[in-house]
Amino acid sequence: ADLSMLEGARMLYVDWYDGEPIQRAIEEAVRLDVPVYFNAESRYDDELVRRLAPLATFCQVSLDEPGVEAGEQAARIAESLLGRGISTAIVTRGSGGCLISNGSTTAQCGTPDLPVVDGSGAGSAFSAGFIFAHFQGWSIEKCARFATATGSLKCARMGFDHLDTPEIEHLAASLALT
Repeated sequence: ADLSMLEGARMLYVDWYDGEPIQRAIEEAVRLDVPVYFNAESRYDDELVRRLAPLATFCQVSLDEPGVEAGEQAARIAESLLGRGISTAIVTRGSGGCLISNGSTTAQCGTPDLPVVDGSGAGSAFSAGFIFAHFQGWSIEKCARFATATGSLKCARMGFDHLDTPEIEHLAASLALT
């Protein structure tokens, strides 16, 4: 693959399911000092993830179990990822919200009370929301709210529809940090 497009890129986004071929792209991004956003989904302890995650700047894990135990597990997963060298650990918990930590700051954000119509693509929408918020230079807390609002609004719509930034910001402002 031609990786020249990484020169001057602001971020490389990769999914775990792309397998071994993503390693070369990640290594090139690291060489070029391009931040890497690695979406490990629920595979946070697979061999590939254990090997590649330390090269990532951001690592997103999906833990779609609500409840207190899931919150404690999210904290343990984030701590483990940070211990592997990830700069920012992101753990989504479906209807249980998210936990985002960079080691010095941890934010846990709840979800809004919206009807779930279609959960397909919610993780991708969350990732896009986080990346957008990160590029705005927002705090971890504001990134957590914006990303959660983005994923939640996606779930409230059938299919893949355009989400309006002011609508996301309005919903994000109403979300509680826990």
